[in-house]
Amino acid sequence: MRPHASVRLLNFGKTMLGTFRKHSKWLWGIIIAAMVISLVVWTGNPNDTGTGAGSRSDHGTIGGKKITPAEYANAYRVARIEYFFQRQSQGMPPEEAWPNAEAEKQLTFEAYRQLFFNHKMKELGIHISDEEIQKVAAQNLKNFGGPSGNLTSEVFFERVLAPGGVSLADYERFLRAMIGRQQLVAAVSVGGQLITAKDAHAIYERENQEISVQAAFFSASNFLGSIIATPTDIAEFYTNRIAQYRLPDRVQVSYVDFKATNFSAEATAEIAKLTNLTAIIESVYQRRGGTNYYKEMTAEKAAVNIREEMHQEIALRAARTAAAKFVAPLLEPGVKLEAFAEAAQKQGHTVKVSSAFDAQNGPVELAVKEAFIRASFELRDDEPIMGPLVTDDAVYVIAKNKQFPSENPPFELVREKVTSDYKMMNAARAAQSAAQSLIENANGTNGLAKGTAFTTLCAEAGVKPLMLPAFSLNTRALPEIEQYTSLQMFKQVASQTPVKTAAEVRAYTGSGVLHVMSKLLLDESKAAKELPEFTTLLRQARQDEAFRKWFESEAPKVLADTPIVQRQPQVGAPGAN
Repeated sequence: MRPHASVRLLNFGKTMLGTFRKHSKWLWGIIIAAMVISLVVWTGNPNDTGTGAGSRSDHGTIGGKKITPAEYANAYRVARIEYFFQRQSQGMPPEEAWPNAEAEKQLTFEAYRQLFFNHKMKELGIHISDEEIQKVAAQNLKNFGGPSGNLTSEVFFERVLAPGGVSLADYERFLRAMIGRQQLVAAVSVGGQLITAKDAHAIYERENQEISVQAAFFSASNFLGSIIATPTDIAEFYTNRIAQYRLPDRVQVSYVDFKATNFSAEATAEIAKLTNLTAIIESVYQRRGGTNYYKEMTAEKAAVNIREEMHQEIALRAARTAAAKFVAPLLEPGVKLEAFAEAAQKQGHTVKVSSAFDAQNGPVELAVKEAFIRASFELRDDEPIMGPLVTDDAVYVIAKNKQFPSENPPFELVREKVTSDYKMMNAARAAQSAAQSLIENANGTNGLAKGTAFTTLCAEAGVKPLMLPAFSLNTRALPEIEQYTSLQMFKQVASQTPVKTAAEVRAYTGSGVLHVMSKLLLDESKAAKELPEFTTLLRQARQDEAFRKWFESEAPKVLADTPIVQRQPQVGAPGAN
């Protein structure tokens, strides 16, 4: 960075996150889905590179040139900053948005992704000027400082960037990478913008033409009373589905909980010390999008909510500190399981025992997260204690208790559930049969085509029809049917069903029937107003799709000689099975 760069960067201009958010789907997280590659297990420490990130003697080659440790380290730092701002855009407090140890392990791929983009930008002659960086930098300062603008650039750097180990050179490199990536999207997906006004109007009409529909749902529960389950039927049903009732591996853990509510007073005291509390709350409010995020809430109510969130976060942080202090001596090598209960007793903590649970579901009595469940199954004789494990309202330290291997339960133990499943399956079949009968009558010679009302046909079938408001494929909510079936599926079936005919629609329990009465004319005046923005969004979607396909095609070739890519052997090739 040239000598005057620090001053230049601290004179933040305008526009950053807002500019990138319109490309957020790809700029924040392009996922390789169709690539024929696989990640290679990398046992090295991604934070140990000789230059600050991921040290490895050989980072591979791109374009026939070896990737130097400095190039990899710079790309890794860009990935770290990108991770930070992505978490920031989701409302994460700055001090918690930097990647933790677990997240750092995942940044190896992101670093190589950035190296790929760097290579392509150089190949296509994309150059980012100092003026572009000046123009695009300031929105961060505004986002963090709020509309009051009382956050200086120096404070922004010291409080936001420096805690993450980010230098001004790193930050400028990040800005250059993000702007360059945006220009790369435009360069390689220009074909995605080619859509005629006629095509846009046709797509708009398909998405927005309203349909007038009636519907009826046959619930499986209405047929349960007619289902007879003999002992022979139930036994056979169980035998044919015994794997469905097999109990998985389960564990029970001992634990000490540090509830956030026990640290409420500390949180209240810490918040009371904040002289700029109003500015902090306003900053969070603006970062989340203001009224766009809090659509059904006044600014005052939103401020109360944000303060309560801050209080909970601070209380949880205090709980985590206490839990960490408690568990630290217990994580030393050679510590035995008995030490857990002894330490708890000495410090006045109550040791509790969870119910047995499997790897998919935590203890029924605790609202825990995946990390708690995963850690519970990782407890071993030589590592019998783990923590702190943070949840939404408490922090836990856990210890090994009991393990239960997978087993087929005795029939008597699951008889009630088997009986219930048998009845529900047959009730659902009865509901589907009733729906099919209604469809046959509706579409038959004496049905809708002859003028018989759908309500009459429903009355004969013993089901009550639903009168729905007109809707289109663009409708985002239809409460009248969402308790019965998927809105997306219902809209698709309705759009593909001819007028004055009936069709089946799958239901959560049972089956449904919809009748398309008419397809309404498009409101052309409304279309004229909305088409320009619709066309812009459509072109953006096409551009994103074009960029995705380009990325999936080019990335495997460019990254073929790097540690994260392993070519799959072709049939007949050496090494192929």
